[in-house]
Amino acid sequence: MKDPSDAILTAFYTALNGNLAYGSTDFPVYTFAPKADVYNYVLLEDVSLVDDSTKDRYESEGTILIEVVHGGMSKRGTLKGVNDVGNDILLLTVKTAITVSGFTWAVTPYVDNINILKEPTETSIIARKLIRLRFIIRQT
Repeated sequence: MKDPSDAILTAFYTALNGNLAYGSTDFPVYTFAPKADVYNYVLLEDVSLVDDSTKDRYESEGTILIEVVHGGMSKRGTLKGVNDVGNDILLLTVKTAITVSGFTWAVTPYVDNINILKEPTETSIIARKLIRLRFIIRQT
């Protein structure tokens, strides 16, 4: 069996990219951290898999970490941007079969945990929402 990690990352990228916005601000999806001057984006990272196959069934359990970053807000900024984009991510992924190209697998993710971080800078606030999705990937 080949490692499906890259195909899983590509499948999540395809499901999310171009579908996330807050107000009039688009949130592009990256698989590597963008330049330091980019403040509104979603980063897909940290795909991990644990094989749980048997002799007649191929199945793995895995997780993916999705980071929503909304920056450049005033000191009185709210978490509404990261929360709205985070909700869109959950609607697009949770309990939805995601096709993994190049494999005969379907990924059905569910929420593992969600954390919110606020990073104050001298002039603004950068809000980050970390969403870890757990999924089971089965050969279909």
